[in-house]
Formats: sequence, structure tokens, C-alpha cells
Amino acid sequence: MTTRESAADASRRRQYRFGEFVLDLEAGFLRRNGQDVPLRPKSFEVLTYLVVHHGRLVAKNELVEAVWPGTAVTDNSLSQCLFEIRRALEDDAQTAIRTVARRGYVFDTPVSMVFGGRRAVEGELESSPAPILEARADQRPTMIAGEWRAARSNRWIVGGVILVTVVGVMAVLALRGARSTTPSLEPPIELTNFNDSAVEPAVSHDGRVLAFIRNGSFGTIAAPRGQVYLKVLPNGEPVQLTSDSGTKGYPIFSPDDSRIVYTTLMPGLSWESAQVPVLGGTPQRFLPNASGVVWVDDRHLVYSTIMSGIHMGIASSTESRSEYREIYFPDRANGMAHRSAPSPDGKSLLVVEMKAGTWLPCRLMPADGSSKGRSVSPPDAQCTTAAWSPDGRWMYFSSNAGGAFHIWRQGYPDGMPEQITFGPTEQEGTAITADGKYVITSMGLQQSSVWLHSAGGERKLTDEGYVTQPTMSRTDSRMFYLVRTSLSRGQTSGELWSVDVNSGNRHRVLPGVVMATYSLSRDGRTVVFSSSGNEAGDGIWIADLERRAPPRRLVRGTELRAFFGAPGEIVYTGEDSHLYRMKEDGTGIEMISPDPVAYLSTVSPDGRWAVVIRPQNPNGVGTTSLAFISIRGDTSFVCNDDCSVGPRSFLIVPPFAWDPEGTRLFVNLVHFGQGTPRTVVLPYKSDVSPAVLWPKGLRLEKDVVANPGAKVINASNTFPASDPEAYLSWRGSTQSNLYRVRIPD
Repeated sequence: MTTRESAADASRRRQYRFGEFVLDLEAGFLRRNGQDVPLRPKSFEVLTYLVVHHGRLVAKNELVEAVWPGTAVTDNSLSQCLFEIRRALEDDAQTAIRTVARRGYVFDTPVSMVFGGRRAVEGELESSPAPILEARADQRPTMIAGEWRAARSNRWIVGGVILVTVVGVMAVLALRGARSTTPSLEPPIELTNFNDSAVEPAVSHDGRVLAFIRNGSFGTIAAPRGQVYLKVLPNGEPVQLTSDSGTKGYPIFSPDDSRIVYTTLMPGLSWESAQVPVLGGTPQRFLPNASGVVWVDDRHLVYSTIMSGIHMGIASSTESRSEYREIYFPDRANGMAHRSAPSPDGKSLLVVEMKAGTWLPCRLMPADGSSKGRSVSPPDAQCTTAAWSPDGRWMYFSSNAGGAFHIWRQGYPDGMPEQITFGPTEQEGTAITADGKYVITSMGLQQSSVWLHSAGGERKLTDEGYVTQPTMSRTDSRMFYLVRTSLSRGQTSGELWSVDVNSGNRHRVLPGVVMATYSLSRDGRTVVFSSSGNEAGDGIWIADLERRAPPRRLVRGTELRAFFGAPGEIVYTGEDSHLYRMKEDGTGIEMISPDPVAYLSTVSPDGRWAVVIRPQNPNGVGTTSLAFISIRGDTSFVCNDDCSVGPRSFLIVPPFAWDPEGTRLFVNLVHFGQGTPRTVVLPYKSDVSPAVLWPKGLRLEKDVVANPGAKVINASNTFPASDPEAYLSWRGSTQSNLYRVRIPD
């Protein structure tokens, strides 16, 4: 207690002590033996309510109303909080927080309360000479409403960036942080040693050979310019099996281990499978319109296939495509089931899927397709890989619950997800060894930054760990961007920040608000954004950048995208995959086009054009096309029918981007068929027809470059800057290697 602090002030502070833990309501911390235990704000509130009302049944509805008053929340929100709390308390047996089926929860651990006491210093466990009142079940002090509100307002927020240089050391820390019943675990064994990245591991059936993709990233569909590699375990030298510049992913061994089959992404968003002999040779086509191939037995395959547009589901057949049958297709046309993992007995499937370019939790379903099953893996988080233990008792996942990718497992069929890898690195990939004792995964770090390129040279504008979606303000010298946080659900979602490109001053614009996409108004005063997985609710929101008023939700829904268009207008995609417009107050909603769109990429600043991915026309090359849809009723046109990537890739950099003044159009050629890492800047005038502006068209790279006034930038992932002679560039990197990790017993 400080000299200025009265005894009355100290007596109002309240702490709850149970076991090795202290819950400090005044400071807003959970501590264990003097060390802070991180919890998300809502998880802290859930724990507080249960501890305050310890020893009695807390109904589910009571708990939800206390933590989310007046807000409609999903069961997953509460489940995720409870899961995080149990993990923090190491309550795997669910004895501290006991679930009473169909009724609620009981905090069933002895609790003592401390009144008063001095403040902890430098993380020291708070202690006090004040008497400790043991609370009996029949004599529980009740927290008054004011104290409960105070507890809710004191939230512990984790921030900052961890800078690490040696990935191998972090890999050991990742496993040392694992909480399990095993007294000690083997340190991870490094299997590759690259200075870039090794991802997507697969183990041969005899356990002797490892296949993987080099030059990939976490959370992506496949690796542009990635190559298939092979390595004999444990100490063989990596051998490169492919050398072409195509996009690759999902390597898998054939039943006899003689071939590696992998996925290739072709122009027109066409997914095919190729094969290459393990002993080396020329890659050959394996199966068209097939991705994520895996064998169920010696004859039958399960794979992902496109029905139309980007609508991808799971099917089964032989290698000749005989005995073909469809197993599962997502309900919506923008759903994509990208890969699957059959259970050892062949009766169940784990499905890895996304909607509108965003990964969802994984799905468990019967292999015969008799039902669509249910979600597994951590709720309200993205699941990018799935695998089974050899005995079928465990399901393994790569999930970004908590904002970073780690390995999780869940008992089949209805166990609770539990995290098995930890630490400052991320881990993605779930190749389980034949004995079920190890998982081979990729461990490493992802970082990104935005740079300004001008006549005076280049300058780094951001220092945060992972940033995306840079946008220049039209009214001042600020650049806005998203910073990934522990609450981010998607690879490119995060908090909105700004940086003054002249002074370098940075500012958190809307702290605690996680955005999937955003768009700035012409006057620079408001932002319209979409959210997914947020505690406040999914949908399209509008907010004052100066925080003079709270954010308002305009449209409810998941995986939506919205942009400012003409003055006073917002253009967005609805859950029915159609394009709509509305006023900034959410009224005046009307459909722009009766044709469905798979993805809304951007809207021109004058509100004239919406750039979308739509199902391909009959004369197209592939399955999708990029198109300019007129918002004013003019003639729409296909700008590129040779698109080689889908909406997931557009999250990093859009194929087309206008400058804030609406006078220049940036065309990122990396999205065209040849994947050239260059950008073409074209002139744009709102009152001139595209046919006059760009007489050569926008279909092919050579056409784009040949248009009048075209200026070529020898860089990819570029964005417009305020200065016509300058531009912004996004630079991302993944440094990772493959490790063999002991699975806790």
C-alpha cells in the first residue's frame, strides 16, 4: 500500500485464491505463483463470474447474460472461453470447472478471499497481512454489482512483438511449454535446415521417407513457385523432385510409396493433381479437377473437386474416375472443402474447408456422406490441416486459436480440443508417424512489413510483426493497415492502425476491434469493415475513426466484404453471394446484379465498378474469371479469364487497386496466368469508357502492358501511394523448418 492510499481503498480490493492461482479483480490479472497467466478479456470475465459464484451451479444463460449482456452470442463463444480457461488452469480433467449436462457449470475448487493487501511488485504474487476469510459453501460473500462491473472493465490484454532469430531454440521452447501428464518429453528433432521455409509434410507408409513443399507459408492454400522435395529419414539429404514455377501443395504418397501425388493450381483457378516418381523423373498429370488427393485403400481415392465457380467439395473414385460419387459440398457457392483425411477404418472423414477465402473449423463427418457431420477442432478458429492417429482414437489439427498456428488434438468422437505445441513459433502441418508417437510439423515465424518506394529511395513504414492491407488516406499523410493480434481469426485480419508517412508516428485507430477487411470513406472520417469471429458479432460495421461514436453494425452475416463506393454509398456482398448497395446508415438496400459472385475484391473510388471473381462463362479457359461489374448500369466486362489464383491469394494484394484520388489503377500481374512479379500502373478517368482508356484490354499480361500510358513497376505486391511517383509494397516472409515432435501420452 502506498502512503497516499487509504486503508479504506485497500479494503475494497478483492482477490480470490485457489490452489496456486490468484485472481485479482482490481488489477485484472490471473496469476500463478507470481507469474501472469494470459487470458483473453471475455475468458477473464467468464472465470471471474464462476469464481465469484464458486460452489454453486451457474446456469449457462446466467453466465452468458453476465458476460455478454444484451448481446446475442453463439455457443462457440462460451465454449472457447471455457476451453481457454481450462487450459490456463491445467484443468484437462474438468474438475476445477465442472460441467453439469444441459444445466450449466460449477467452479468446484476451494476458494479463499483476500481483502486489502499491498500491491504486487514486478510480478510478485500478492500477499497480505490482512486476514484471509475462508468462504464456506453455505456462506459465500456476494459480489455487488459495482464490483462486478469493475472486474469486467479491468481486462488483461497481451501486446507487443516477439523478435526471434534462432528458430531451433524456439522449437524446444514450444514443446517445453506443453502441458500434459507426461513427466518429460523429448526435445523436437529438426529434420530440415533451410533458410526459407519447408511446409506441408507427408510421411511414407513405411515411415522411412518424408515429402514436403519448399517455399510455402502458413495458412495458405498452396505455395506459389513451391517445389516438391523428398528426404530419407532421419538424416538423408533433401532431394528436389520438381523445378517448374507452378503453384503446388498437398503432397501425399501412393499406397506402394513409389509415387508422390501433389496438387497444382492452374490458370482459371483450375485444380489438378500431378504425380512424380519417388526415384525422380518428369512430373505427369494424375487427375484433373482434383485437389488434396488421398487414398482410402489400394483402389479408391478421396479428393476435392470443383462443381462450378469456386464451389469445391469432397468426392471419391478410382484413379480412372470410375465409381465416382460425391460425399460433401458446402451449402454456399463460395464454400471450398480443400482437403480431407479418412479415418484408419475408412468410416469417417475430417474435412478442411473455407468460406469466401477464410478457413473455418474442421469438420468431422461420415465417409459415406450420409450426413454433413459437425465442427471439430477449436471453435471460432481456423483449421488448416487435419490427421488421425493410427488407431483412430485421436484427431490432430493445425489451428490458429489464440491468433497463431499450433498443433491441437481431440479425442474421437467427442473429446475436447487440447493444445499440444506451444511457444513463440507457429506450427502447421500434421503428419503422424506410423507408431503414433510423433507428429512431423513445420515450425517457424511469419513476418511482414509495408515499405514506401519514392524517388528518394525506399523506407520501411511498419515494425509490427505481421501487417496487411495498407491503404493511403485521401485527406492526409496517413497510411492505414491491419496488425495481426492474438484475437485475429484470419491470416490477414487484425486491428486497424495508422502511420504518418512523414513523421513515422503510429496510432491504434480502434483498439480491440478485429477487422477482416476495411474501406476508408472519401472524407477520411469513417471506416466500413467486415468482422468474422468477433465477440461483438459478425457482419458489416461502420465506425468513426475519431471514436466519437461507437461502431454500428449495418448487416449481420459471416465472411462478408464491403467497400465505400459513390458518396454516401456502401457496396457489399450478401450471404446469398450477390452484390448489393446500401446507404451509410444501412438503409436503401438493393441488389446490383442478379448474377452471383464468388468474391468481391474491391470497388472503384467513384463507385462505378466492382471487381469480382465470378463463375466462368462458357468460352472461358478455366472455372472462374475476374470481372468489372458496373454499379451504375453500364456494360460489365471480363478483365481476365486467365486468373491463376483465388480469393485466398487476393487477401495479401488485390489484382486491381485504385489510388486514393481515383486517377490511377494498379494491376498486379502476379495474379495473371504467368504469375509475373510485376505491376502495371494504368491511367483512370471516371467519365471515360474502359474501352477507350484501355483499348488493348486487361485479359492477358501482354495486353495490360500495351495499353496507352502504362507504366511498369518491377515489383509485386504493390499498392498505390499518395505521390504519383511513389508506391507502397508489402513484403512477407516465412522462415520455417520441419521438426519431429513427441506427442504427449
